[in-house]
Amino acid sequence: MDFKGSKGKKKACDMRFQNPTNPITGEMTHVSDHMDPGHRGSQSYVAGMRDYGHRHTSAHHRSYHEEEVEDMEHDGYAVHHAGSRLDFMQAQRQQFRSLQASKQMLYDVYEQNIGLIEELEARDNTEMSQKNGGFIPYIRSKINLPTQKHKARTDITAIIEAEIVCLQTQLMVAPKEVVVSATQELIEKTLLWLGHRQDMAAPPARCDGYAINVLELLLHGNADIQPREKGPNAGRLDEDIVNGVMGGFQGAKHKQKLQDEEFRRDEKKQPKLSDIRGGKSMLSGVRRVIDIKPHLKPYLSHFVNTEDLR
Repeated sequence: MDFKGSKGKKKACDMRFQNPTNPITGEMTHVSDHMDPGHRGSQSYVAGMRDYGHRHTSAHHRSYHEEEVEDMEHDGYAVHHAGSRLDFMQAQRQQFRSLQASKQMLYDVYEQNIGLIEELEARDNTEMSQKNGGFIPYIRSKINLPTQKHKARTDITAIIEAEIVCLQTQLMVAPKEVVVSATQELIEKTLLWLGHRQDMAAPPARCDGYAINVLELLLHGNADIQPREKGPNAGRLDEDIVNGVMGGFQGAKHKQKLQDEEFRRDEKKQPKLSDIRGGKSMLSGVRRVIDIKPHLKPYLSHFVNTEDLR
């Protein structure tokens, strides 16, 4: 059988026996059929080869076939381990892409909360303007949200509370590294969102309370949701809302699976948060939070200079 590279090895082997050298010192050692076995040079050469693991005496000289088989076995070992490294790297890459998909899912649930809270804010703004003409030109975040115009105000608040639970669940089930990498950004976004209301001198309203509930989940994992407001449908979740919330949970699970597949398939896709509106600074948002829930102040000192709060 013709093994690849055998000709090159034969030449190298011939040359080694014609003009052998000590592999460490590089000194030429002449070996011939007429050399006296007791000659000092031959002894030093053989001893040197033994010391360094080379076996070139006739008693230990192996055939070229054996050398080639050993090389092929070594190559197979190398290929096997190279394949294992590639499999490991591929698995690591797939895990990384799954983490990015989980981060996108967390972004999506957060956006749903903010989008619905802004819908409630718009309802409040319209009602206020109709009563006293005090319309406030709030900036709206660029969030894709299905129209909620056909829903009553109390339905909107019920859906928001369900979405807050969804966010809490997502924060619990998402991988820890995803939560750690995303929450800092989302806390800052929420403070800036509330800061915009502070900048616009908006009176405290239920939408502030819900936004702070979102903030609480991001800060420490629990939200003290405000009591349901009074109204014809207050405290009651009708069948359509319950079905919508349950459908939302199932849809979220399906969306998570689709996103995971999409992130695995598209290496260029990155988690992206929609453009959330913001105020001039987080300081104004922190002030608004502390005015409504003073006990949150210790959690917020990391985000602003506490001296500025005095």
